[in-house]
Amino acid sequence: SWNPKSGPDFQIHAIHDPEKLDLISGFAIPADFVYDLTVIDHYAYVITGDLHIVDISDPERPSLVNSLITDGSTKTIKVVGNRAYLNTSGRLSNALSGGLEVFDVSDPANPVAIGKLETDHPIQEFDVRDGIFYVGGRGGLFSVFAFQEPKTSRLLSRVHLPINYLIESVSVSGHLAYVGGTRGLHVIDISDSEKPVRVGGNSNVGNVRSIQPEETYVIAGTHRGLAVFATFGTRLPVTRQVTLEVKRGEAGELGLHLNGPIETRATIQRSLSLQDWEDWNTVTIPTSPIEISDPAHGGEARYFYRAMMDDR
Repeated sequence: SWNPKSGPDFQIHAIHDPEKLDLISGFAIPADFVYDLTVIDHYAYVITGDLHIVDISDPERPSLVNSLITDGSTKTIKVVGNRAYLNTSGRLSNALSGGLEVFDVSDPANPVAIGKLETDHPIQEFDVRDGIFYVGGRGGLFSVFAFQEPKTSRLLSRVHLPINYLIESVSVSGHLAYVGGTRGLHVIDISDSEKPVRVGGNSNVGNVRSIQPEETYVIAGTHRGLAVFATFGTRLPVTRQVTLEVKRGEAGELGLHLNGPIETRATIQRSLSLQDWEDWNTVTIPTSPIEISDPAHGGEARYFYRAMMDDR
């Protein structure tokens, strides 16, 4: 959160009731902005351009245990096992390069620098699995690197996604890499890290800025809202997807736009808590998109909506 007097606040909330967040504690972070945050065990790793490590073992009394001060260019972090990987694109060599710095955080209060992975293009987002780095950059460039401590890295392969595609999220699950950005969601088979292959995707969802793969579906945060995709094995075929957008009219009324293949039968569900869902409306899509309104939304209740194909 943001405090106009002191800058960004680090806060801890209880979520026993999803409809009401209870503030437990917080303190000001010495920075102008928080770019990224990850929690491992009872430590929070906070990226503000620099790295701040916060002990949250006592949620009511979080304490700052260490800070790694850089030139302020660090924007994202991934922590895997006892390794922390910091995206420091643009400062390791020159403005056109990219890089990741690797730290041993076995003792989070005393992180130790291990090595650096430099790339020939700025890194927008990345993920790490078993010493392999999956890196997304500008121009739709998806690269795979092997990293051997302390300083050796090797380019294994590259996949060029649609031109002018800015990669904003990379998430690896099993043998698949889910890559999101300005032209939707792409799925890449990385079972052979030296020969990755794009196996599917969905370009109709818009800007994908965050991805959370689950066992049989993928949750994507987009500029239009939250999108949930069934994975159908290794592919996300556009022809079998329905998407639901929330739009407001000039008078502020709520409208739902349902997109999907013509003659597809879909059920729209709604929920107050994102936990308990009720079937609200079932339609067969005559044209795409179809516009639907919910009169109940005019009251105090605030609903979440999702669309499910009836062959789910």
